[in-house]
Amino acid sequence: MCGRYGRRSDKRYIAEHYAMRRKIADLPPMPPGYNITPGTFQPVVRLSEETGEREMCLMEWGLVPYWSTMHKMISNCARDDKLTINGAWIKPFQHRRCLIPGEFFYEWEVPTPEDKKRKIT
Repeated sequence: MCGRYGRRSDKRYIAEHYAMRRKIADLPPMPPGYNITPGTFQPVVRLSEETGEREMCLMEWGLVPYWSTMHKMISNCARDDKLTINGAWIKPFQHRRCLIPGEFFYEWEVPTPEDKKRKIT
């Protein structure tokens, strides 16, 4: 998971793609986003606790570790080989899964003095 991602699809396309039966009319508009940042509310697909069927809801993008007392969000970056051993990711990976509809993700690069001197094409 990276800090920023983009989604070209809206809630209707997401509902059709994941074959959701629940009505999506009661959900707020979810326009595409090309620079989705941590702390914003974005659509996710999860299993309903009552019915066990797929449902779409809005959730805040980011991770607040279960052991955090200040409820501060930490970096969203996680590597697949560290999910089962990194303390911040163990519980969410085992018990709090969902699908995050997105088409691309990226990380900003901080330019170094050498980068500023050379021409980037």
